[in-house]
Amino acid sequence: MLQINSHVILSHIDAPARILIWPANQVLVCAMPFALGMVTEHVFVGIGLSVVTAFLFKIFQKKFGKGKIRSMLYWYLPTSSKLVRQGIPPSYVRWWIR
Repeated sequence: MLQINSHVILSHIDAPARILIWPANQVLVCAMPFALGMVTEHVFVGIGLSVVTAFLFKIFQKKFGKGKIRSMLYWYLPTSSKLVRQGIPPSYVRWWIR
């Protein structure tokens, strides 16, 4: 008897968000130096820095994994009051016991 699975999980559900053909995090990393170059009226320097930054970002992701950037942002960037209001624990708390 043929059994039909009514709960099919699509294969692309875990795929990262993309802008055109690039992952969103890579587009953001490349867009920052380009935007900085446009603001300072050095467009070609911004394009060059974007290419170098994209190359270094790919190397970093291969070496340390994709989650390392997010954990570095959590540890080294200041938290906003909006994030604190949502209940994210401070960085020195290691265990939560209820």
